[in-house]
Amino acid sequence: MVAVATSPSESARFGRSVGRATLTDAGDLPLVCSMLAADPHDLVILRYPSAMVRAFDHLSSVSGRRAIYADTLLHFRWTDDGRELSPSHPRVHRGAIELSGVASLVEMTFLGYSNHYAANPRLDASKVAVGYAEWATNIATDPRSILVANEVAGHIAGLAVIDASRGEWDVLLAGVVPAFRGEGMYGDLITSVMVEARAAEQPSVVISTQSHNIQVMRTWERLGWRVTGSLVTVHLERTAAFTAS
Repeated sequence: MVAVATSPSESARFGRSVGRATLTDAGDLPLVCSMLAADPHDLVILRYPSAMVRAFDHLSSVSGRRAIYADTLLHFRWTDDGRELSPSHPRVHRGAIELSGVASLVEMTFLGYSNHYAANPRLDASKVAVGYAEWATNIATDPRSILVANEVAGHIAGLAVIDASRGEWDVLLAGVVPAFRGEGMYGDLITSVMVEARAAEQPSVVISTQSHNIQVMRTWERLGWRVTGSLVTVHLERTAAFTAS
């Protein structure tokens, strides 16, 4: 059965009670819709496999809620095939990355990026980068996490934050600081992730992004990553909470 879990960080960021849930079985839709109608959260962020093509029609009829299609998230996987990997810029290992600087690096990198929050006109899209920075910092402080970076002239130019808490490496964030974009720096960063995975005898790595992020997906495909699945994100607003403000 689908359960809605409160997201304290998102609730604090947007000044609304925010919950999150994932739907995996289309057969649960009628019960899930009834549950959502009674759920107390002002906003429920729900994800489900995009193959459930009729799910949005059901969700848009939930009593007392407004459904907003927010994005489609595409998942990719790299499986080590033994090809030569040679990033052009030096890698910076975790010990040389100041955790206190992770937030500012990520916020700078993702400033102006459009994800599912930006689809909702009642949320402050300017807080998206701050949310990424908070998320990255929380992951980075976990000693099981992996940080991979490339530097140019002594400055960190690109940073990847990897969640390794469940065994498989999941690249949660990867981006290049604006001043260093161009000339293949992003591809270099992803290649560095692959090099680190190989060195750690990690046979595969996963990553995901919004479907509109064509340029990075082209980079992944060029480097041998392959799409494995997709999830739709829907925002379900409690109508009374948003009309009262």
